[in-house]
Amino acid sequence: MSASIKTCFVEYSDGNTTFEGYVARPAGDGKHATILVIHDWAGLHEGVRARADQMASLGYTAYALDVYGKGVRGDVMGDNSHLMSPLLGDRALLKKRLL
Repeated sequence: MSASIKTCFVEYSDGNTTFEGYVARPAGDGKHATILVIHDWAGLHEGVRARADQMASLGYTAYALDVYGKGVRGDVMGDNSHLMSPLLGDRALLKKRLL
């Protein structure tokens, strides 16, 4: 049985960079535990959003964050090291974007 969920994109910024996270939650009122969903090297793609939707259907609020920036996505089947390398070279920035 699939539970009804609500989803939306949420824009936020850090300095001059705009990010776009994704929120999926059970439909209806009430408080729900929140799960943080962190994407792989390809960015906040359809598969990551589907995982957040799955968590919402299980009764959690799921927040899928974005570490690259709004609209910056890699190739799910390709080499995305060019996207992650700048963050691996600046661990303080990576930590800031994850937290």
